[in-house]
Amino acid sequence: DLITPINTIISLSNSLCELEEFNVDEVKMDISNINIAANNLVDTMNDIFELNDCDVKSSKYSLYELLNDLKSFVVTRLGVKNVVFDVQVDDLVNTHYIGDVNKIRKILKHILSNSVKYTDVGKITLNISASGVNNNMVDLKFRIIDTGCGIKDQEKSFIFSGSTEEGNFNLSKCKELLSQMKGTISFDSVYGAGSSFVIYI
Repeated sequence: DLITPINTIISLSNSLCELEEFNVDEVKMDISNINIAANNLVDTMNDIFELNDCDVKSSKYSLYELLNDLKSFVVTRLGVKNVVFDVQVDDLVNTHYIGDVNKIRKILKHILSNSVKYTDVGKITLNISASGVNNNMVDLKFRIIDTGCGIKDQEKSFIFSGSTEEGNFNLSKCKELLSQMKGTISFDSVYGAGSSFVIYI
C-alpha cells in the first residue's frame, strides 16, 4: 500500500525532470497524478495510525451522507474504467444510526478500493440491509459484490493476513477495525468471476 504511491510519485517526478520540451496538458496530468498518489499515501499512513486507536467513538450519523461520500470515492477511483457502481438500500434501513462512522467509512472504503483495483469491466455493487432489531440495537449488513478477477483458492486462507505475501493489508485492517466494534467480515469468491464481501456491524 505504501510502495505503490511512492513509486508513482518518484516515477512521475523523474519523468518531469527529464523533459526537454513541455506539453502543458501532459505536465498538468502528471502533476495531477502526483497529487493523487501523495493523497493516497497520506490516507494509507492515517489508516496505519488509526489502527492504534482502539477506542470506538460512537455518535449519531447519517447513513445517506456516508453513502454519498462512498459514491464520490468509488467514482473518482474508477476514472475511465468501464465499470458501473450501483448502491442498493433495503426499505427497512433507516436514515440515521449511532456508531463509529469514521471506522465504518474506513472499512467500506478499503473493500471498495480493492473492488475498484481488481475490477476492469462489469459492475461493483454495494448493498445495505438491516436485521436483528433488539433493544434499539440493529445489525447493519453491507455486502460488496464485484465482477473482478476473484481470489485464487490457494490464497483464500491468507486473505485477512497482512503479514504474508498472499495477505492483503487493506483487508487485515478491515478485520482489525471490525473487531474493535464487535463486527464480522466474511467473503466468497470465484477466481475469474468476482468476489463478494459481507460485513455485519
